[in-house]
Amino acid sequence: QISKESNEMEMAATLERFVKEDVAIISLEDETDKILNFDNVRVNMVYISEKGLPYIWRNVRIVFFKGQYVLQVNEEGMRHNRRAFFRVGISRQATMRTATQRALPVMIRDISLCGFGITERRGSFSLVKGEKVAISMLDSGFEIKVEGNVVRVDEHDGYVIYGFALTRDCKDLPSYIAFKQRRKRTEARMLV
Repeated sequence: QISKESNEMEMAATLERFVKEDVAIISLEDETDKILNFDNVRVNMVYISEKGLPYIWRNVRIVFFKGQYVLQVNEEGMRHNRRAFFRVGISRQATMRTATQRALPVMIRDISLCGFGITERRGSFSLVKGEKVAISMLDSGFEIKVEGNVVRVDEHDGYVIYGFALTRDCKDLPSYIAFKQRRKRTEARMLV
């Protein structure tokens, strides 16, 4: 999470290896060939554990050194409020599998590093809080496969919105979200 004054953005990165306990080599998932400078911005690092729990390290330092980005943390990480994650609207068809293994077509409303939402026409199926599902979809060359538990059910006239908390990570999810964010920014600039 990168911020300066009132401007904020998120950038996906991959942890390549640890140099020391508080220093790691990372690779940024950004399409630019330019070397990025993080000196005049505030950077927080968010990491999703294998159990889907988000942790945050505040005010980390990132420098470009000998052809690599080096990340250094200054304090212990702590559990992070999941709602702080950026959700990207996607409105894409996907396949959902329930505990009974029946496959159903669904519309993915939005997705983030900690959860996703689906919309269904009232009566096509019904899920309850705590129920676990697996979702798979293809979009723009990304194969997204995630699992989640229902944490929210919002009923409206004619449709229902289900909110899910991720229970299993997808290695392509950070790259996919970064790709969708870049595409939305490009589309917004083209409209101006």
